[in-house]
Amino acid sequence: MKGCLITVGGVFLFFFIVIIGDYIYYDLVSFRAANAAEKYLEKTYDEDFKVDETEYSKILGEKNGMYYVDAYPVKNPQILARVYVTESIEIFSAEYLENKWRFELNEQLESYISSLTDSFSLRANLSVPEEIEKRYEKEDSYETLLKENPNKLHNMLFLHVYRDPTNQTDQELEWLYELVTYLKEQNLERFTVLVYFYPQTFLETLSEEDKLISYDDFSDKFKGANVNYVFNFESLLDKVQIINSIEQPDGLRSLFKSTSGKNN
Repeated sequence: MKGCLITVGGVFLFFFIVIIGDYIYYDLVSFRAANAAEKYLEKTYDEDFKVDETEYSKILGEKNGMYYVDAYPVKNPQILARVYVTESIEIFSAEYLENKWRFELNEQLESYISSLTDSFSLRANLSVPEEIEKRYEKEDSYETLLKENPNKLHNMLFLHVYRDPTNQTDQELEWLYELVTYLKEQNLERFTVLVYFYPQTFLETLSEEDKLISYDDFSDKFKGANVNYVFNFESLLDKVQIINSIEQPDGLRSLFKSTSGKNN
């Protein structure tokens, strides 16, 4: 029995050493993946890139692992380029164009919503079918993509609004109506708008700097913060009942809900 325990323990120790050894080795040579990714990006998109982070990952039971290389264009560090590199230092796939278009979409919506209201942070995502993305180059803008592919794209918009809408729901519905109408006119396949509002008691604890950080940073920093109103619009689900019948802000009232269950 004692011999069996030693044998079993030895087997586990062997596999543990092999797994840890893999990570140590592939982490030590991760610079090879980083160099390959940087060269691939610069050759493919004809601009300078800088690698920010390289991570090696291997799923338990899989024969081979993968490098995840995050980089950014030197001219615009806000845009993420992610390259997937195999253990044998071959490029598996890359994500850049959709991230570039996502950045442009965020800028566009930030500018438009700023003309409607203030005191907010946003994050906009988009989904571009692979067969469409393959037809475009780095020089093609999000506007070009949208114009040439009506009813093919999917946009998702998330906002934190640093106001308490209690007793002023009508004012909030005014700009939300303008926003939904604007997105409707973009000829998207579908779109989502999710907006969080906060009670005055919570807002009074925020600094001005808190209101200037990004949507994601705010979500992380104040995870679990009390939300008192939520506006949730799903164009695909509400296409018949909502989109085609909305002629005024009041048509959105049923989608503007208090988290306490009270009527608006």
